[in-house]
Amino acid sequence: MGQWLQICGSDDPVSRAIDENALEGEQVRLNVYDVMDDGRLALANELFRHVGLGAFHAAVDVHGVEWSFGHAEGSATGIFSCRPRGNTSAGRFRECVALGPTALSTADVLQCIRGMEAEWPGDSYDVI
Repeated sequence: MGQWLQICGSDDPVSRAIDENALEGEQVRLNVYDVMDDGRLALANELFRHVGLGAFHAAVDVHGVEWSFGHAEGSATGIFSCRPRGNTSAGRFRECVALGPTALSTADVLQCIRGMEAEWPGDSYDVI
């Protein structure tokens, strides 16, 4: 794993040192959810994730907003937002992975998202 790929809130001294010496900028995190809020699926994901398998939903958390892609009817965009770790429709929150800082401002991130909305229609979402 690269130096920016670490579990959020880790007590590991190396991770803390990396965080403390990180480039200035807003931290970007990947919030990972078990697709369904079901203990059996969570257990299966725990067992299979070590070999690269499982049923997960992921969302990007930046500037205090979590951004995701999912199904929407018609030509509506599939990009949506919620409070970080608050996407209960995605399933059960599993973990947060720190991706590192971004130099983009909140306005820059919003402009980027707006630019992707037409390219990511909700009716193109496929769970597989």
